[in-house]
Amino acid sequence: PGLYVAALTDDLRKQLELSSGTQGLLVANVQQGSAADVAGLRSGDVIEQVNGKQVQELGAFYSYLNGRNKEVNFRILRQGVELSIGLVR
Repeated sequence: PGLYVAALTDDLRKQLELSSGTQGLLVANVQQGSAADVAGLRSGDVIEQVNGKQVQELGAFYSYLNGRNKEVNFRILRQGVELSIGLVR
């Protein structure tokens, strides 16, 4: 879907001024014109949940994305605000 994520490390939390308890994956890049871009995901977002499940590991995240569901729902943290975003593949 044109979405590239990275593990959220302690260094990244400090750099992004996130609390030490923030869990999830950092959106590193969103390909312009991709499903992720159309859905509204942005570089710098922190994906906390996919389809209601906590995500902290890249393997689990990509398993959710490559699953059978045509729609994927994200709970993200953007500049301190939690948002829900739906992505249709």
